Order: sequence, then structure tokens, then C-alpha cells
Amino acid sequence: MTNGPPEVPSASQARKKALLGFLAVVLTLVFAGWKLSSWPVRLRYPGERNYVEGMRLAEMLHLRGGLPIYAPASAGRLDAAI
Repeated sequence: MTNGPPEVPSASQARKKALLGFLAVVLTLVFAGWKLSSWPVRLRYPGERNYVEGMRLAEMLHLRGGLPIYAPASAGRLDAAI
């Protein structure tokens, strides 16, 4: 332990610390802006279309379009309702 005065950082050390702090703030703002820019799309999205919900949605679309729900699958076409 020394009884002398505390060390004062040099100007270059203080400048490096200030620059590092500034870069940290800028990087944080960039990532925050990136996340915030996707919020409108996330808020308007009606929900996940998982396996169960996707089948019900496909059935409703078939009924609305007048297509038979349990029609045999044709070659090269995937029908989510069946």
C-alpha cells in the first residue's frame, strides 16, 4: 500500500476509455434499432402456423374456395388439409 496520491490516467488512456465507451453505446443502439425495426411485422403477424393450426386453416381455405377437403392428393402437390 502506498500513501501517495492516486495515479491520474494519462490523456491517451482517458481518450481510449471514452472511445471504447462510445463504441459500446453505438453498438448497443445499432442492435436495439435492428430489433425495434422488426416489431411492426411481429405485432401484425397473426400467430404461428403450427401443425394443428395449419390443417384447420387449410380446411377453411378449401371450404371457402369450394374445394373438397378430403380429395385424393394429386402427384407433385402437397395438400395440408389431409
